[in-house]
Amino acid sequence: MIHRLIIAALSLGLAATAGAAPRLTGVNLAGGEFGGLRSVYAKGYIYPSYGEIRAFRDMGVNTIRLPMRWERLQPSLTGPLDTAEMNRVDAVVATATGMGMAVVLDVHNYGRYQRQPLGSATVPAAALADLWERLAARYRSNPRVIFGLMNEPVRIGAADWAAMAARAVRSIRGTGAANLILVPGINWSGAHSWRKRIGLQSNAEALGAFTDPGNNFAFDFHQYFDTDSSGTRATCVSPDEATRRITVASDWLREVNGRGFLSEFGVSALPECQPVLRAALQAMAARPEWIGWTAWASSAWFGTYVFNLYPLGAAVPPQLATLRPFLSPARP
Repeated sequence: MIHRLIIAALSLGLAATAGAAPRLTGVNLAGGEFGGLRSVYAKGYIYPSYGEIRAFRDMGVNTIRLPMRWERLQPSLTGPLDTAEMNRVDAVVATATGMGMAVVLDVHNYGRYQRQPLGSATVPAAALADLWERLAARYRSNPRVIFGLMNEPVRIGAADWAAMAARAVRSIRGTGAANLILVPGINWSGAHSWRKRIGLQSNAEALGAFTDPGNNFAFDFHQYFDTDSSGTRATCVSPDEATRRITVASDWLREVNGRGFLSEFGVSALPECQPVLRAALQAMAARPEWIGWTAWASSAWFGTYVFNLYPLGAAVPPQLATLRPFLSPARP
């Protein structure tokens, strides 16, 4: 009953169309990345409930991004996947894909394992490839599962990261998996900073010639609309600046004949930020390079967090009303 009331509330005053919306449109369902590495499930971290998934499905969301911690999925590098943790992930995947939604599996680790950086002697590049080989073998029969290689890799050179990502992609394709793969950049994967050099190369330079043996990948961008693009402030920039930040990535994607997916973005619940969010969504809807997006983020555990999109509370977050006209009616 609650989710029906939400749909009715969101329908009021939303007759305006958004143009050609991307095919994959949805939200991040946070919680699986919460807590310390010794946290106990349902006390320190949580995965989304059936009610939360269904509420978003019923308002038109067709894609969810599911943050997870590498260390919980695979307690020992190159070791087997953890049975209990994978059963939890399996349950979310089965619920969402059973409703016709796509699920982005997001390894939410910032290019680290046990706080050690990828590419180090402790965490070699082969470890990420091993993780994805195991995950791909598990989910290759479900085309609605999307593989998000790594959330916001940092403290890695762009060229080094490009090589690591390519190795992981080859491992995925080696299993026979044809699933869509999302390939991020370094430096928080920012759309606005994609051409900015961090060290010797920018993401634009390092990833411009990226290839996938399965020819089914998109570049994975993030973009927040506060002054420093960090997603930590309630205040936001102008709609024109939001459009400019998206356009930096859009133009590069056109240059390299690539596809883009904005897997994290958002504004706070402040009324003045809703036109900013709308401008960013319009900027993507107007460019065919974008295959989709997942807004940040929903969790019952976020409390008063101003970016929270949780749909089952007493009030409907205003960002959901802004997002809804841009949701694609088609299922992936």
